[in-house]
Amino acid sequence: MTTASGATGEPPAGWLYSVRRVFVLRPFLETVKKRQRETRLIEQVRECVELLWRAPRSTGLNVEQLNVAGRHPIMSARIDLNFRLILVQLRSDEIGLLYFDKHDAACAWVDRNKPRIPTMLDRSLELPRGSGDVHSAIAPCVHRDEHDPVVVHSIEEFRAMLDAGVERYLSYLDEFQRRVAEMNIAGTLVVKGGAGSGKTAVAVHRLSALLRQPALDGIGTSVLYLCFNRTLTGVVEQLVWSTLGGTHPPDIELSTLHGWCTRYLKAAGLPI
Repeated sequence: MTTASGATGEPPAGWLYSVRRVFVLRPFLETVKKRQRETRLIEQVRECVELLWRAPRSTGLNVEQLNVAGRHPIMSARIDLNFRLILVQLRSDEIGLLYFDKHDAACAWVDRNKPRIPTMLDRSLELPRGSGDVHSAIAPCVHRDEHDPVVVHSIEEFRAMLDAGVERYLSYLDEFQRRVAEMNIAGTLVVKGGAGSGKTAVAVHRLSALLRQPALDGIGTSVLYLCFNRTLTGVVEQLVWSTLGGTHPPDIELSTLHGWCTRYLKAAGLPI
């Protein structure tokens, strides 16, 4: 059963005094995508998060503790009289956005997902932190599966994500990543990086850059993009669609490695 504290408007004991980073977790992103057309609600969510950034202890947020997932208290903040934002304090200056919905539905979501919330939060804590300079911090990017978070470092970045749309924002590249994606080289290009460093986003833009290259000897360019699992393949497909302006050219093939190998062997008449 979900319980609440801090109902007077004062934040619970231990609640943070400032916000430096916000980790946006997959359930929150999926809810934004689902309710993108509810422009007034999305605007109110933005205002709520901006207030959290500027004044996380504001009584107007009516921050309450709902439950506990692992070592992290699950909190709720007021979006308006009907809607609540579900969030968690990760560190002394970091919060994670989990979900938003009408009050009872938001609390029910916490109860249903309590067993898997600690895993989502652990992934947030495992990501490397920058040195404090925004240019050395983690760039917004696509991660390995639906549990990995997106990191934003300012109100402006969060606003850009809502304004641009989740898919387009997730395919964001910084200047160095863009140079890598658009390198005009022959042969193999290996990109290494830890979780959250932007490898998938670079690969999606690399695909787009390869399609723009002139055809060789009159033969059209086709690109094969292989992933290790179906989840990432689905994410990449959405990003390709967004990056290429809502189109999916026939000369792009997206597949898992095992799926492509199976089709190749069958087409060649070889045993699997």
